[in-house]
Amino acid sequence: MQVLEREKIPFQLIVGTSVGSLIGAMYAAEPNAFELEWKAYRIEDSDVFYFSLFSVKTGPVKGEAIQNYVRQNIKSKNIEDFKIPYIAIATDLIPVHW
Repeated sequence: MQVLEREKIPFQLIVGTSVGSLIGAMYAAEPNAFELEWKAYRIEDSDVFYFSLFSVKTGPVKGEAIQNYVRQNIKSKNIEDFKIPYIAIATDLIPVHW
């Protein structure tokens, strides 16, 4: 991102999965690669993981922790308000039993 910014190559769209969706959202909301790098380095495991409740059904991601982190680091309430168009890709890893 820093190289593209330095070369003045604009982003037309940001797409991310997993932690890439978090970092991508932070950049799409406020495009500043230098600030984003510092925020990314400061992410603690406890911001997104909750190891004591790890289960096969829910995994280590703690919904409240990640929501709080997003609220603190992304000021836009809606992805439609981001400065760069943004898409997060997600999947449900729990198999569907018909």
